[in-house]
Amino acid sequence: MEQVQNKELESFLNISEELGWSYTIWNEPEGNYSGWHHNERNYVELSKYSPAGEDFSMIIDFDKENAVNSFLENLREYKDNFSSEKHAEMWIKSRGMNGIPKSIQVLLDDAKAIKQMLYELWNKLYDTLQKVNKRKVLITNELSNDAMLIITDAPKKAIEQWCRNYVREIEDGENTYFDSLEKDYYVKVLYDSETEENDDINVIGYDEAYELYDYYEILGVII
Repeated sequence: MEQVQNKELESFLNISEELGWSYTIWNEPEGNYSGWHHNERNYVELSKYSPAGEDFSMIIDFDKENAVNSFLENLREYKDNFSSEKHAEMWIKSRGMNGIPKSIQVLLDDAKAIKQMLYELWNKLYDTLQKVNKRKVLITNELSNDAMLIITDAPKKAIEQWCRNYVREIEDGENTYFDSLEKDYYVKVLYDSETEENDDINVIGYDEAYELYDYYEILGVII
């Protein structure tokens, strides 16, 4: 394990320091450790003191090829899965020792404050990226000749997951449209062939393209 530099990610993470966080970027090379083979791992360790004085830290993985977006997506998953109750429970047996508060209520309130810290961090980073990362995304379906063109700041991983969900919905006779994507990301529909007359998408232009047929195959759907 060694500390590394990633200028793109560092420039992005410097924003976290405005909220009192500190960070270190680490790399673990691929290799065999303690008899087990491990793939290469890249991650950020972030830390900040909680209101009650806990030196809280977390580890967020990222992909070198898409450092900022993958980091932000993994941070979103971390904050969504963080449980204040479980975090407070972790300290109950040690309360009153080594500076840990005696009161269970203080521990719980502090854990809730940590969760709020995570949300503030994600919102700050997300809002910053949203300003610079919006792009036009084309989604097509060669089976029906349908096409949708949107502006979004959702990372590739999130769009691919939406494609999988959308294919399942089509098979089940449902259609929640872009609702699931809009929960966490900006989405503006520029064109939908099901509701509008044919438009020349090439004139409008797009930055990325996804074909829904590919996700039928991934899910093993019989076509």
